[in-house]
Amino acid sequence: DQSIMQSLVDKQMTLLNERLKMKQVSVALAQKLTEELSKRGYDERYGARPLNALFQKLVVRPLSHKLLGEHLGEGSYLLDFEPETQNLTIKKC
Repeated sequence: DQSIMQSLVDKQMTLLNERLKMKQVSVALAQKLTEELSKRGYDERYGARPLNALFQKLVVRPLSHKLLGEHLGEGSYLLDFEPETQNLTIKKC
């Protein structure tokens, strides 16, 4: 169910923003990325179990690389997904 997947994605975002609070960074997901996570994070056989791994792959790892490389400073960012390249895009709000 889409509403359940949406709430699970929201929960992942809340946990991520809690971890980023120390760096004075906050992130939000664009609708396209939320839809991609909801669609690909659900499996008929396993339910929503794949969501955590997908969230790590599409959001957390790329964001971590940007933060560790000091390419992002303090502030708020919008995270989006580029389907053609399968990459995360990050825009300052």
